[in-house]
Amino acid sequence: MRASQRTPTVSLTHKQFPGYASLPTHADKERFHAEVAEAQRLGAISIAWERRAGPGGQIQRLTLVSLPALAEFLGVRPTTAKVADAEAALAPWRDTWSAADRIIDAWRGGRSPRGVAVDAWPKVVEAFRVMDHCREQNYADVSERRVSAQLFHDSKHIEALTTILDLLTAPAFDQSEARHAEATLAALGLLKHPSAFLVAGPVQIKTSLPGGGVERSAVLTPYSGCSPRHVVGAEGSPAYLLSVENLTIFHELANGLAGPLRGVLVYTGGYPSPSQLRGYVALLRSFPDDMPVWHWGDTDLGGFRIASLLAEQACRPLRLWNMATYDEGGVGPALGKGEVGRIAALCERWAWPEEQQAVARHSARIEQELQALKLPG
Repeated sequence: MRASQRTPTVSLTHKQFPGYASLPTHADKERFHAEVAEAQRLGAISIAWERRAGPGGQIQRLTLVSLPALAEFLGVRPTTAKVADAEAALAPWRDTWSAADRIIDAWRGGRSPRGVAVDAWPKVVEAFRVMDHCREQNYADVSERRVSAQLFHDSKHIEALTTILDLLTAPAFDQSEARHAEATLAALGLLKHPSAFLVAGPVQIKTSLPGGGVERSAVLTPYSGCSPRHVVGAEGSPAYLLSVENLTIFHELANGLAGPLRGVLVYTGGYPSPSQLRGYVALLRSFPDDMPVWHWGDTDLGGFRIASLLAEQACRPLRLWNMATYDEGGVGPALGKGEVGRIAALCERWAWPEEQQAVARHSARIEQELQALKLPG
């Protein structure tokens, strides 16, 4: 229940309140009259009776008299009381996180940003606990499930908070676009599934040693894996760098199913973590600025978001590989208008006109596994 500046009134006409006119029996109507009469006796509402029918005959209108009295009669708590509870519970975070004031202001206005209603304030408190903990520990690619078990004795509890965490950590609060769950966790230094930095191709990977110095290791056949946090560069003269979102596609390309690998192939780990991105950038900086850089991901909003994240880090033009190819057998579910619009915005930002036109024309998703394997020329 929400407080209002107006006096709420309900007309019990057949048009505005058909349920009243369609009560099946006279006994049902009498029971309803008895209920509203009790609410009036308690000072919650007032009843306006039809003049011709007389008191107890036909109700014309119900008007709210006291919201607290009505809430007590119905056995519910008004929103104003819930907001007061939430405000008191969130008080410890109002000086450290601006989002605390923002979400309280939203609740006062009767809004539920990103579907987070005032009833969810206990989960918002838990989300702020996670944010405090991650900032204090200064995490970098720590398992989200380990932290969840430490804080809540439940390894999957933080997963259930990702929508709220996304809202509270977004740059513009509820005006920001919803992020992928893994992107939200990555902003806190958490990883859903920590993965190795997988590389294939004719290069040597340079990794930092615990005691200082750098180790050079030739990439094995079909690929090598190492901790992304220790990648500092590479040596070699590959024809291109191709990052791949999907692990299956990475394995198939690394094993030569699309022909000899003349360039460097990198697995992003799905949505790349901060350390995956640092390893990716370290590789790029090792190669000439004119070396072609490509990315191949699913042709959907998530795939384009990953590509955009890589483009932000690349500091050179990033082109998309095979993400404008719509084969008859490879087209998946339709994309929503909102998804197509957000993909178009990303394509405009990074100058990917071919992909933008293809998505606008087909408005459908393509999973990498449904596409023919091929490598840059």
